[in-house]
Amino acid sequence: MNLQQFLKENVVPAIGCTDPVAIAFASSVAYNSLFYEKFDSTIPLSEQFKKNTPVPIIENITKLSIRTDKGLFKNAYAITIPASNNRKSMKIVAAMGIFGNPALKLGILGNLSPDVIPKADKIVKLGLIEAGVINDNSFNSQLRIEIELEYKKSTTDQKYEKIFVRMLDSYSYINCIRARDSSGNEITIYDQQKMDSDNTKKNEQFPDTIEELWHIATEADQEILKQIKTGIDMNYDIAKKGLSEKYGAGFGWALREIAIKTDCEHSLPIKVKYHAAAAADARMGGCPMPVMTTSGSGNQGITATLPVFFVAKAYNKSEELLYRAVLFSHLVNHFCAINLGLLSPLCGTITKAAMGAASGIIYLMGGTLENVHTAINLLAGGMVGMLCDGAKDGCALKVSYSSQAAVESAFMALSNYRLSDENGIVCSNALDTIKTIGQLAIQMKDTDDEILKIMISKKK
Repeated sequence: MNLQQFLKENVVPAIGCTDPVAIAFASSVAYNSLFYEKFDSTIPLSEQFKKNTPVPIIENITKLSIRTDKGLFKNAYAITIPASNNRKSMKIVAAMGIFGNPALKLGILGNLSPDVIPKADKIVKLGLIEAGVINDNSFNSQLRIEIELEYKKSTTDQKYEKIFVRMLDSYSYINCIRARDSSGNEITIYDQQKMDSDNTKKNEQFPDTIEELWHIATEADQEILKQIKTGIDMNYDIAKKGLSEKYGAGFGWALREIAIKTDCEHSLPIKVKYHAAAAADARMGGCPMPVMTTSGSGNQGITATLPVFFVAKAYNKSEELLYRAVLFSHLVNHFCAINLGLLSPLCGTITKAAMGAASGIIYLMGGTLENVHTAINLLAGGMVGMLCDGAKDGCALKVSYSSQAAVESAFMALSNYRLSDENGIVCSNALDTIKTIGQLAIQMKDTDDEILKIMISKKK
């Protein structure tokens, strides 16, 4: 397994909630593609944006359409956008993206000039943006964004007047770009169909046992571990920021105050809980600091790293052991994501990241593979029913519960407390349990539809 490639694709920094940021990235790709005749499909798209394209002219925009899968629509619908003065809207983030640099991918909102916000507001107020859900009656956990931009030709450098961009199965992976020239001819200027097939093969080739993931973490070289350290530092920094300034609903502050009042501030699971909440508060509340994501999610990145980090601090574990444990956490998280999909009606902080974190803690504490299976089953038996009802301030609570549960499940497993396969969806081994959760998610299509209806109805 190519660990360097795995980290490049699955453990990456992002500023703000990844779902709306992905829309901004796709929107930026659409605008900048107007000025490129064709792209090389053998080279990553973000590496090909080297021109200084003209600043977008609002009067030249005639249409900007955003359509996404249901899961991403939920997560981008009502979340605070970084660098937007607390605005919450898919439309505003798409408009902001037009002014961004697509080479930055998920860091696109980090370097926008202050004048972008009033410009984006104007685009939205003019009614130039449409947003909706891609109609798909089947259950499909595949991430998908489609952006269509129509822009009047204003310079000789502009090659096209209409661009269609599709993002598929990854928060920064552009699958296809089609364009229409002034004669009305539609052509494909970027096509990653072959790479789509390669990505499917990658998932098929990803290790299919937790034992293999354990060995991969144990044998990882120092260069890989340096990258893991970067992510831990990043997520701890935003947790500290969330405890020094109030963001979102301020749940990290509240949980710390409760811990102090009840004399349990230094309890390890409680300390993990309020730090994780604070990190998610900051991320969901529009803090312009990056978070290291895992499998496309910043909240999962927080949950997969901070519990392992705090256990390592409490027990004076070596830095190298910590980095290997967090790498194992990322790998287990991705294993769960392959079985459940990137987006699901079930909250990924518990069904993916907490399972990764508990596994990482057991690795850190010198536990066994049997302990890992036990911890995953404990989490499945106790907390899998947590729903994903879109990205919002309340996600900080889910991150906090999942992070605390990861610590407690790991230590219960290390003490040989377990659940038998007579307990509901729990199977005799964690692999079967994870697959069962994936099957459960597939049967929840109607639940996902109903959640989306409720969310939209409240805004009418």
